[in-house]
Amino acid sequence: MSAKHDAFDDLPHLYPALTRSQIEWVVTLLDERPGTDSGGMSVAAAIKPIAPAIAERVQSLSGGAVDEYLRIVKGAAVYVLASWKAVAAPPDPDNVYQAVRNIER
Repeated sequence: MSAKHDAFDDLPHLYPALTRSQIEWVVTLLDERPGTDSGGMSVAAAIKPIAPAIAERVQSLSGGAVDEYLRIVKGAAVYVLASWKAVAAPPDPDNVYQAVRNIER
């Protein structure tokens, strides 16, 4: 399976499993990810308390697959935040998943 498919499988562990503030934190974490992070291990360690399935996936990947996976996760998180207006209800998970799949095609 590719990192892209892994990311699609794991999106439910990101959204709607996390709150808006937790998703904001994930985006911040991924924005600040050091370029020298060997295999995303610092990201996995940081994200494990709130999204253990995503942390485990990062740890299981290697090389460019880590970067691709984290790119898709970050894109999905950014999309969720852009769709989730502060006073409105959260976006429908099925719409989020479909939008991310469409973007990644």
